[in-house]
Amino acid sequence: MSEEITKERRDQRVLDLYDRVLEIEHRLIPTGLHVFGRAATKAELVDMLYSVASFERPELGIRSLPDLVACGLGLPDYSILIKESATLDARMAQREKVEAIARDAISCFVSRGDGRAEPASVLLDEKASVPAEESLKIFSLLGEIQTRLRENHELDGLLRAIRGGYIEPGPGADIIQNPSILPTGRNTHAINPNTVPSLAAVRRAEPLAEGLIDRFLKESGRYPESIAMVLWGIDNIKTEGESVAQALRLLGVRPRRDSLNRATDVEVIPLERLGRPRI
Repeated sequence: MSEEITKERRDQRVLDLYDRVLEIEHRLIPTGLHVFGRAATKAELVDMLYSVASFERPELGIRSLPDLVACGLGLPDYSILIKESATLDARMAQREKVEAIARDAISCFVSRGDGRAEPASVLLDEKASVPAEESLKIFSLLGEIQTRLRENHELDGLLRAIRGGYIEPGPGADIIQNPSILPTGRNTHAINPNTVPSLAAVRRAEPLAEGLIDRFLKESGRYPESIAMVLWGIDNIKTEGESVAQALRLLGVRPRRDSLNRATDVEVIPLERLGRPRI
C-alpha cells in the first residue's frame, strides 16, 4: 500500500533527492577514466578548475571562489549554504546562484585560452561584487594548473622509461588536494606528503610518544633531552606517517590542517597543557 505523505514531506523528499543529485554532479568520477596520453578537454578543465577553486588554500592566502561569491552577494558562508540547502528551498536557490556565478567565471577564464584573468575577474565583480585582488589570486593559481593540465608528458615518460632513462618524480594525489602532481607523466611517489601525518596516525602516535617518555622517566628519573628516531619510508607509507606524528608529539606540536585536510602547518601545544618539557 502506498504511503500517504503531506505536501511538506513530499517537497522535503524532492529537495533531499535534488541535493544528492547535486552531490553526484560535483564529483569528478563521472568524467570517466583518463585516456593515456590525452590532455584534458575544455569541459574537463572547467570541471577540474572549479573543484580546485572550491576549497580555500590558507598557505597561499587564497579563499574558495564560492565563498567569495557568497560573501559578495551578502549571503552566508558557502559551507552554510551547502549544509542548509538540504532542508531549505531558499538556501538551495542561493547555493545554485553562487555555484553558477563561480562556474561562469571559470568558464570565461578557460574559454579565452590566453591565461588572462582580468575578464573573469570583471565578471565576478559585476555579478557578485567580488574584489579583484581576491579573485586574481585564485585565477593566478588556476592559470598555473591549467597550463600544466594542458601539458601531457605521459607518452614521453613511457618511452624514456623503456629506454632506461630517468623519470622525474612527482607526488601521487589528486589535483584538488595537491596541484603539484601536475604535469602527468612523472614517476609517482608512493605517498602524498601533504597528508602526512593523517588524523588516524596522530591518534595512534600520541599515546605511544607519551608512553616512551614515561618509560624513560621511570627508568632514569628525568626527562630525555633528545630522542633519535628512524623514519623508515615503508613504515610511514603503511601507517600514514605515524612515526612523523610521534616526532611532532615529542616536540609538543600538532599538525594544523586546512579545509582539504592537508597538514600545512604546526600548532604549538602550550606547556601547561603538555605537562612536560619539549623533547
